[in-house]
Amino acid sequence: MAENKDFQIGNKAKDLLIYTFKVTKPVGDKSIDTKDLLAVFLKVKEMPPDNVTQYCEEIADKLKRSSDKQGFPKSTVHTYIKLIREAAVQVVVNVQTANECRFETEYDKRLMYIDEILKNCNLLLQLIEISLELEYINIKRCQFWTKAVTDVKYMTLSWKKKDTARAEALRKAAKEAQIQEFSAAVAESALKNK
Repeated sequence: MAENKDFQIGNKAKDLLIYTFKVTKPVGDKSIDTKDLLAVFLKVKEMPPDNVTQYCEEIADKLKRSSDKQGFPKSTVHTYIKLIREAAVQVVVNVQTANECRFETEYDKRLMYIDEILKNCNLLLQLIEISLELEYINIKRCQFWTKAVTDVKYMTLSWKKKDTARAEALRKAAKEAQIQEFSAAVAESALKNK
């Protein structure tokens, strides 16, 4: 893969990782604790009637803002959020590791890392879809995040196609060299036996 393409896919993977960490930042539980609700009612009971309407409007506004807040519940930090973040980290790690493989001698290893990038992209796409269904993210965020993943995925598919063709050419050349070596060894052995 050309050097500037490596740089592009590395930057796209980095952007995907950063966005994934921002999106998966946990938000507080959206449920109202009974203790908090009791405190509100007791405060309203103690208030002069003129202040009750204003106080109720403030509380309603706070509740509306917190209920509109999208995000992943704190209860998913060690399970779902961890899985999403690890997949995004692995995309970056595998892009870097594949780029560090010396293609002429480690093409199979490099192709293996490229396959891992694709597996993690597919996993991320599934997890994003589930996040939308669970209403942890809205459609706009889902579309943006999906595009970030598919950008990396399609660049990786192109990379895999080119490197697979290059690897086949190297395998073919290596096989031809082995055949020539074997033929030369057989010919030399036949000459010695004469």
